[in-house]
Amino acid sequence: MNPRMRVLVTGASGFIGGQFMKTFHGQVVTGLRCSRSKPGLVEQDLKDPMAVRECLESLRPEVVIHCAARPNVDWCEVNPHEARSINLSPVKLLAETCARLGAKIVFLSTDYVFDGASGPYTETDETNPINVYGCLKLEAEHAIARWTDDYLIVRTTNVYGFDPESKNFLMTLLPKLARRERVHVASDQFGNPTTVKDLCSVVRDLITKGCAGTFHVAGPDLVHRAEWLREAARAFGLDPGLVSGALTRELDQPAPRPKKSGLVSACLQSVVTRRLTGLKDGLVQMRKEWVEHPAENIPGAMALWEGALNV
Repeated sequence: MNPRMRVLVTGASGFIGGQFMKTFHGQVVTGLRCSRSKPGLVEQDLKDPMAVRECLESLRPEVVIHCAARPNVDWCEVNPHEARSINLSPVKLLAETCARLGAKIVFLSTDYVFDGASGPYTETDETNPINVYGCLKLEAEHAIARWTDDYLIVRTTNVYGFDPESKNFLMTLLPKLARRERVHVASDQFGNPTTVKDLCSVVRDLITKGCAGTFHVAGPDLVHRAEWLREAARAFGLDPGLVSGALTRELDQPAPRPKKSGLVSACLQSVVTRRLTGLKDGLVQMRKEWVEHPAENIPGAMALWEGALNV
């Protein structure tokens, strides 16, 4: 990769966007924040078309990695119009502007573009989303492909990793287990836990190789959410018996969920030699980062830190 390549990351104050900022450290990288304030990032309202065009024309990025989104599936189901304004409209605007400026657009999508009836899915399997979030992601994919040929659509699933500011699945539930709280998690929703570092590193590899098109980037292990959390509990020295498996219909979630879902990274294997991290090794890495981080900076997580330290 050209060390002077100009990379723009939207949603850079978030979990995945923040990791992209670290992954591309040393490049000419600019991060846009759309909500949460963070030093060193440019504030930008992605719902303001004129401001977005002016921003990109001023920065002239060669690659735009679009991470900014509202990923709360149930919120999207209850607020479909607002979800469209956040999760779809900016994508169309960015794709149009990138095409005009000759920049590559990288879009993070999801296994929720599938219905979860017969997964895991390859890149060529037929899409059929069953909730608002998945429908918006798929519509965004189509909009990008209409505007430009120079794009990467990266579908991923169950992204996890250490980030004290994140509300990702494990960062939310592990502290509850550390406080001896019982947690009810779906035992019929399958996916591939994928480390955030793997995701961002693989995307960088795809950009470096000049790849375009749709790729699945997902970890090698297909597990349901209850087993994922139990494995994490074991890795952190917590009680996996506190995790109760439940059927999706028992969880009273507003949005329908794909069940037999997950992704197969078929296209990725032919262009990237990097092997994605398995669940157990990924959890070991996450525990190591947690131990190295000052526990007092993670509210309510002292017991979890001490448990990880003693594993």
